[in-house]
Amino acid sequence: MKLYQTAGENGDVHARWAGSQADASKQRVALKKEGYRNVQTAEHDVPTDKAGLLGWLNENGVVV
Repeated sequence: MKLYQTAGENGDVHARWAGSQADASKQRVALKKEGYRNVQTAEHDVPTDKAGLLGWLNENGVVV
């Protein structure tokens, strides 16, 4: 499964996650309108099985 992480800087780093490229594009536009700089999107391959997903979340420090 592909997930897209869009992040920008504005004194701090703010990140949002999306499930499609279209949603990630909308998030880039929104972050730029909110004044964030260096807005970029990274594509992540996320495993869908439980063990793989938990391992990926722990490796990447994702807090849910």
